[in-house]
Amino acid sequence: MDKTERRRLARKRKKEKLEAQGKAKNTMTKERKEKKAKKDMKREKEKEKEEAGKAKKNPANMTKEERREKYTKLAHDKTVEKGLKKMHKHTVCFVCREKGHAAADCPSNANQSKICFKCGSADHRLDDC
Repeated sequence: MDKTERRRLARKRKKEKLEAQGKAKNTMTKERKEKKAKKDMKREKEKEKEEAGKAKKNPANMTKEERREKYTKLAHDKTVEKGLKKMHKHTVCFVCREKGHAAADCPSNANQSKICFKCGSADHRLDDC
């Protein structure tokens, strides 16, 4: 038996001895566990409230970092939206054959299941074409 193994066994025996006496460090009573769980829940709720409050803050009361983060995100979202508009500008819808949107976003999707996406006919579906 080497030195580390002897130490491990000694720690294990010491822990068992303390548990038998009821003085173990890591053992928690049921009441203590419940109290800890309640405290943790309260902390989580407080954090959620703080995060919700940050989102609704007045720009005058925000720190420089918060303001930068908020407006950078808004600018990024706006840029992405513009890019999508440019991309959809030349997109042809397979449902109504109009430019500017895809079949998933088609405003006239009432005939969606009755149209052939290959030839555009309303008499049959794609699998019958």
